[in-house]
Amino acid sequence: MAINVAVALASLPAIGRVIQTIPARVSLDANEGWNAYHAAAAFGGGLYPHPAQLFFNNYPPLSFYLVGGIGRWIGDSIVAGRLVAFVAFAALAAIAYVASRQMQCARSEASFAAALFVAVTLSLSHYVGIDDPQFLSQAVAAAGLLFVIPAARTTRGLWLAAALMSAAVFI
Repeated sequence: MAINVAVALASLPAIGRVIQTIPARVSLDANEGWNAYHAAAAFGGGLYPHPAQLFFNNYPPLSFYLVGGIGRWIGDSIVAGRLVAFVAFAALAAIAYVASRQMQCARSEASFAAALFVAVTLSLSHYVGIDDPQFLSQAVAAAGLLFVIPAARTTRGLWLAAALMSAAVFI
């Protein structure tokens, strides 16, 4: 249990830095402007331009609609994308805990799994708190996993897992 607390405490400064940068009016990644443009365009009438305009977009639109809606509400699509990404990151940590518990891990082991995910991701990735759909897609897919892990699988649960995992592809 002490290692869990140590890992969690060691992650706090990085989490604090991410939270402080969410409202920043400066781009933190080259893709933030691209993603914000499309999120705003999702509610501005033209998510995808006419094909003859030599414009290529390989992103499916679900994240743009979610971030665009939140962006319209708070007034900034980049900040909205950062908020969504940070919430998705937190959801992934929670899903790691729940999935570990479903696999019969003790609470301390499941806590370690979640804390390790947080620490490693904060150490090795710059995507935490960045306006990018990566963590949102992973969180939706991982939520589907929670319906597959339990031994008492139901047809409804498997369909829900398939729907969540399929939706993640379009995020």
